[in-house]
Amino acid sequence: MGRIRLETGAGREWMRNLVYRSRLLSAVVLRIRALMLRWEYDAGNSSRARLYSADFYTAELLEPTRRALEHFGELLRAHGLDAVVVIIPDKDQVYKPFANEEDRRRPGRVLSTVLSELAIPHVDLLPSFLKVSGEPLYNMTRAGHLSARGHRITAKILRTYLREHREYSAH
Repeated sequence: MGRIRLETGAGREWMRNLVYRSRLLSAVVLRIRALMLRWEYDAGNSSRARLYSADFYTAELLEPTRRALEHFGELLRAHGLDAVVVIIPDKDQVYKPFANEEDRRRPGRVLSTVLSELAIPHVDLLPSFLKVSGEPLYNMTRAGHLSARGHRITAKILRTYLREHREYSAH
């Protein structure tokens, strides 16, 4: 289970073990937790609203990223390797309302600009993710990792990209 338990009472530990041992109880608790997180997410505002503000992206903020990507590009060229950087949008960009689309697209656009300047191939998933409806593309946890569906759609986008850019499949 991989949890660090600090000062857990005996009753709470007994309940946790009961839930972990029972598939039915585990499924119920997981479903309730997922629904609560979804409700909390839907009811709240963006947790990282400053990411969408133009004044957030200062030269000082972008410089370490630019240097890291320059180094990445140099390593690729030095070793004759191909790579594609995948820009995964924050779940807020996909699910939260925005006053304007420019703000929604700003984080990916800023990174895409740097990658283009450095001639590093990249794929921004936001345009494709915005076209998808139905089952969520993210697990509704605070971390917001991609769900199984999000991973499948990402894999499909990357397969299409690689087919269209044959130089990657030549290696």
